[in-house]
Amino acid sequence: MPSLSIVIPSRTQPRQAAFLQAALKSVRAQTVVGKFPMEIIVGIDLGERAPAELVDEPGVRFVEGYAKSQVAALNAAMRESTGAFVAILEDDDRWCPNYLELMVDLATHASLVTTNEIEVDESGALLFVSDCATPSAWLFRRALWEQVGEFDDAYRYHFDCDWLGRVREHGAARIHVVDANAPFEPEEMARDRPFLANIVRQNASTIGLAKHELKHPLVVRMRHANAGMEQIATQAGPAAQSQAELQRLVARYGEVPR
Repeated sequence: MPSLSIVIPSRTQPRQAAFLQAALKSVRAQTVVGKFPMEIIVGIDLGERAPAELVDEPGVRFVEGYAKSQVAALNAAMRESTGAFVAILEDDDRWCPNYLELMVDLATHASLVTTNEIEVDESGALLFVSDCATPSAWLFRRALWEQVGEFDDAYRYHFDCDWLGRVREHGAARIHVVDANAPFEPEEMARDRPFLANIVRQNASTIGLAKHELKHPLVVRMRHANAGMEQIATQAGPAAQSQAELQRLVARYGEVPR
């Protein structure tokens, strides 16, 4: 029987409690709840406490990070996790109810399972479908994290790309799951879903594709004022830091790993 750790990094910000409550609701709506052991660990900023509304939340453990950063909160929670499998859910993202059931099943065949996402605005309106797999769309064997190592806290915005690059360097098997509308033929993929085609090209020796039956991705990613990608798009400082991190990734891996 598999054991699963749900790791939720959560930074201090005005809507932290509301975001966390919605994230926990999506975890508890999963079809696998009660079918195997599951723990929920929330990583928070150094020097902070759990939001007052969630102090007594059943089945949730809060872990203080070693710095005030997303990566520090995530690494701290990962260190406390005990499951054979780990799924990350950033507090402003959501999973469809059958997400974990599908991902855990596929993780018996590969060390890392990733999937694509829907991006929405703060009102829930659809922005676009992204074939990129951010951490909220990862489920992996804990043994892989122990082999590849912790997330690099020298990165603020693109630590996930660096970790995927290290996974690729280790030659770990990966499955990328897409929606029912996604093309599998190379010519169609290159034309209609170029980002997906790039993921397949980058990881050609280690990746396999799988489809689920729904016509939309299983992960909902929110774009809001405090989100890192929104800060990069609207603020000069974050944009410059992001560019420097991307250049560092290209220098090491020859491209930005996806």
